[in-house]
Amino acid sequence: MAVDNAGNTFSKSKNLTFDSKIQTFSDWIGASDSEDFYRFSLSSRSSLNIVVDGLSANADLQLIKDNNGNSSFDNGDVIASSTKSGNASESIVETLNAGNYFIRVYSKSGDSQYNLKFFQNFSPSSLDFQLNKDTLKATDTLAINSASISDNNGTDDLLKVDFRIKKPDGNYIDVADANVFTADSSNKNHASFSYSLSLKSLNLEAGKYTLEGKAYDESGASSNTVSRTFTVTKADTSPDWFSQNLSDQKIIKLARSLASDGKLSRQDMLDIFRDAQDNSAIDANEVQDMRALVTSSTPFKIEDHVKWLSTQVANGASVGMSANNFESNLVGRWFLGTVAPTSEYNGKQITYTEAKGNLFGSSNKARISDIDQGRLNNCTFLAALGSTFSRQSDDAGNASSSVIDSMIIDNGDDTYTVRFYSGTYYAPGEAQYVTVDRRIPTSISAQTNNGVIWVALVEKAYAQWREWRDGSPGYDLIGNGGTVASALSFVTGRQTTNYSIKKISFSTLETSLKAGKAIVTSRTGKDTSYIVGSHAYSVTNAYTSSNGQQRVIVRNPWGVDGKAKSGANDGFIDLSYQEFINSFNVGVSIS
Repeated sequence: MAVDNAGNTFSKSKNLTFDSKIQTFSDWIGASDSEDFYRFSLSSRSSLNIVVDGLSANADLQLIKDNNGNSSFDNGDVIASSTKSGNASESIVETLNAGNYFIRVYSKSGDSQYNLKFFQNFSPSSLDFQLNKDTLKATDTLAINSASISDNNGTDDLLKVDFRIKKPDGNYIDVADANVFTADSSNKNHASFSYSLSLKSLNLEAGKYTLEGKAYDESGASSNTVSRTFTVTKADTSPDWFSQNLSDQKIIKLARSLASDGKLSRQDMLDIFRDAQDNSAIDANEVQDMRALVTSSTPFKIEDHVKWLSTQVANGASVGMSANNFESNLVGRWFLGTVAPTSEYNGKQITYTEAKGNLFGSSNKARISDIDQGRLNNCTFLAALGSTFSRQSDDAGNASSSVIDSMIIDNGDDTYTVRFYSGTYYAPGEAQYVTVDRRIPTSISAQTNNGVIWVALVEKAYAQWREWRDGSPGYDLIGNGGTVASALSFVTGRQTTNYSIKKISFSTLETSLKAGKAIVTSRTGKDTSYIVGSHAYSVTNAYTSSNGQQRVIVRNPWGVDGKAKSGANDGFIDLSYQEFINSFNVGVSIS
């Protein structure tokens, strides 16, 4: 048996020093010396090549990290293995982070001399570059400067810097690589490089992009990834359009700059409206320019609600209007919610108070249990809101409403834009918007239970929209009854079909709910055993019980059952189909 130069345990393992040259260590392994251990340390991320050859019997190879630091070889400590049969050579190529590691050579059968060969390949490091310009036209050339890379194996080991461009939608474009490196005269491990790329053939749309680069060496080891963001503007459309269609030089310059990303946001439009107030009054060019910005033939995009609100501001502006009047009665009304519904209800003054809490509470989505009617007689509207939720039988569910979640936009400045639909129940119209702040008349508004304020805000927005639309005090319009069909269409934007109670069938209710349609019903006259008279309810489910009985579930917008308790006192009332028919004498509206 040959002399054993390597240790047989972690604690007695032989120390190796890796560098960029191939080193060889010879030893013996067999029945009386079944395993040899070697240890080494890496100061930086590196790619290692480890080979065991010269075998006359079967031996295997493992790369190990003592993860729990107990100086013992445990399950889970093996990073890589080579287990070829017979006397074939074993090899491992692995890229490792800085740290302490072990090599294990162990016998599988027979006695054998072996040669352990090892070589350290350092990964490229310290990749860095900057963009010459971070705002470019779609036909410009993208170029970088201050570009450099290091490799402790020498710059001859560098293969390429792989570049790709991340698009605004998250997808990538693979572009040309950099593969020519110039070594520093004073440091052979450090090099500079150049790179330029014509964007013309990429047909990039306006927007934010990211150039990502990663260096690779000949073995495939890689460096850090460097990301640099740049903006592409459409030089062939936007600047020409602004100069050709606008007149006020300040608005031209500002709008062109704000639209360089291909869109005008809510804040962008606010900035433009504030710029129009520069001389204490709105002049003819400014009125013309504001209206031109909201026409249909522009080279930039404006979100639907921003465009609709901006159109109200632009069309409401007049030549000579004072800047103060323009700000308070147009910008404030449509974008900031400073104009609230008339502060009266049925001849009595109401006082606005800032609502505390947040829009949807901890759920971050509207829940039907948030609907809790206050002193307003607006059950038809609140029942319409409740009917937009997916099927639900009690307050324990988490049914969602895509209608309401898309209906309310949190502007991030304690204002909220709310969508309604114009037209009639048989011919719904366009989406229209109103902006409200957090002031609500707490004496009459829907309850803000658990600090959830969306119902009270939407209720206020409905009053504000109806006042603008119909020309009477808003809370009077929504707080003294109304038809369920109109309220449904105002909320959903869909045509509403009305059924008399004699014409509605259980299958129509069930099929409509399965299709995601909204259903509201109501009763006039005296109370029944379960149902309050002169009141509207959301229909939230229709099902066949285990004993074959057809049943319908309705919800009272009060948030409690109201007449007689049906299960939990949560507003959900479970009726047989016949009880449903007997209770709701006005009929059923489905949207």
